[in-house]
Amino acid sequence: MQLAILAFVFGLLLFLMSAATLALEPVSEFPGIWRLALLLLAGLHATAGFLAIGGAVAYAQARWGDVARAAAAGIGATVVATLAAFYLATKVRLGLAPPTAISIVIVSLAAGTLSTGLVMFQARRNTL
Repeated sequence: MQLAILAFVFGLLLFLMSAATLALEPVSEFPGIWRLALLLLAGLHATAGFLAIGGAVAYAQARWGDVARAAAAGIGATVVATLAAFYLATKVRLGLAPPTAISIVIVSLAAGTLSTGLVMFQARRNTL
């Protein structure tokens, strides 16, 4: 159940970040910076997925095959989720004003960091 909640939260965050990226990219003085923010959120998604699948436990027990499978699953899920969120954001087009889009970027990164931190805390408890 926790994995499903984590997937839902990050899916929503990736969609909102994609919509904000699309809204900010044409008006930005620094082209590409918003895509880097999306890439950072995707990295948080991959890290949380790796930990939630059990990569930290496998790493602590030196089960390298399981570590590789958890990393591949986390990265694979991130690529699929990010592409799906970006595609959906291009089709839905929320029409965000730049200040709103910037707020969404900040809140999405903060929520992604918090979610990943909570998963790290849970993974740490499982390895002890």
